[in-house]
Amino acid sequence: ADQHKWLVSISVGVGLFAGALDTTVNVALPTITRAFDADVAEVQWIIIVFMTTSTSLSVGMGSAGDMFGLRRVFLFGLVTYALAMALMGFAANLPTLVGLRALQGVGTSAANATGPALVGLAFAARQRGRGLGVVTASQAIGTIAAGFVGGVLVDAFGWPAIFWARVPFILLALVLALGVLKTDPIGVTAT
Repeated sequence: ADQHKWLVSISVGVGLFAGALDTTVNVALPTITRAFDADVAEVQWIIIVFMTTSTSLSVGMGSAGDMFGLRRVFLFGLVTYALAMALMGFAANLPTLVGLRALQGVGTSAANATGPALVGLAFAARQRGRGLGVVTASQAIGTIAAGFVGGVLVDAFGWPAIFWARVPFILLALVLALGVLKTDPIGVTAT
């Protein structure tokens, strides 16, 4: 049981780490602008649509987690996020990329709204801060690494790499979550 709660924290942390890498998109914006022969106002929609979608759906995804199960909504978020990441690198035009960013926002909001709650339920009240600390630290590391990693990926492989490079992390989080989160802890609190 002691090992299980840490595995829950790690699986959620890996998923949210990949989400925190999203600031790599900011680094790639000039390259994407050139690739699609777009102007800055058009390319800004890549950021606007993602931020609007992910933020506006957060409360609803939390409620969905309460109704349908935190595990289900978290897994839905990871699958949706992975699908969006895989497809974005193949986007043939800017509207397709922007549309896929909306899909990514749906996945991000689902994972972000339910992941910390799953960790909170896995830990007893006196240790909950440590479990959530792993998740918070993974997000902080992702945010810090994003600028450097994004620049390296764009220079070496082009703008699609900033999306494709996150797919392995999401798939790892998905495999861990499927292995660790066997049941949906609706209304169950750790002791």
